[in-house]
Amino acid sequence: MQVCPGQYTGNIQLERSVTIHGAGADLVTVDGGAAATFLWTTNQATSVRMEGMTLENGTYGLFVDWPNEANGEPVLELEDMHITGSQRIGLSVQADDYFGTVELVGTTIDDVVGGMSIGSLQVGGAIHLRRITATLTDCVLENNVAQTGGGMFLAGADVTFTGGRVVSNTAVEGGGASLITTGFPGAPVPATLTIEDSDWGAGAADENQDTDVWCDAVSDAAGFLGSPTNAVCTSNGSPCCL
Repeated sequence: MQVCPGQYTGNIQLERSVTIHGAGADLVTVDGGAAATFLWTTNQATSVRMEGMTLENGTYGLFVDWPNEANGEPVLELEDMHITGSQRIGLSVQADDYFGTVELVGTTIDDVVGGMSIGSLQVGGAIHLRRITATLTDCVLENNVAQTGGGMFLAGADVTFTGGRVVSNTAVEGGGASLITTGFPGAPVPATLTIEDSDWGAGAADENQDTDVWCDAVSDAAGFLGSPTNAVCTSNGSPCCL
C-alpha cells in the first residue's frame, strides 16, 4: 500500500498482513485525533511493515495486542517513522504468551506525555513492550514523560538497542530512559536490555531524569554511562545498570 504526501486524519485497524509505504516521515502525517492512530489486535494479521510516515496526536501512535500465535508468530517492522505527541504511549506492543518480534530502524518517538495504566502505575512514555523480542537500530527516543519508564517500559521483553539516542526523557518514579521488569501479569520472565554504541545522555543538557535505567530487581536506582555505551542490563536479580 502506497501513501502519497499529505495530511490525513483517522484511526486505522490493521486486520490483515500489510506493508504500508509512506512517501517519507516529513511528507506524510496521520493525525490520530486523540484516539489510537493505528490498532493491531487480531491474529488475522501476522506481518505488518510501516515506513515513511509521521503518526501524531493519538492516544497511542501504534497499539498492538497479539492475542495468540494460532496463525504464526507475528512480526512488526517500523522504518523511517516519526511518532510524536501521543497522549499515552508512542508504541505499545504486548503478547499473551511470550512471542512475536518487533524491529525498529531509523524511527523517532518524541514528545509523549502520559503512559499506560497498569494497576496504580502509568508506565511507558515512548515505548511499552511486554513479553516480546525487539531490536531497535539508529532510533531516537527524546523528550518523553511517564510515571515510570519515560523512554521505555520493558516487561518480560528481550530488547537490543543499537546506535541512536535515548535522551531528555523523564520518569517521576524511576527509569527516565528505561525501566525493566518481569513480565507481569503472568510468569516472572526476566526482561533483558542490551545497549550497544548508543547515546543515553552524555551531558547535562540531554540527561534522562531521574535515572537512565532502573531495574525492579535492584534496590538502588543507578545512572548509566553516556555515549558510547556497551552494556547489558537484566532484571534477573544480578547487579545491573552500569
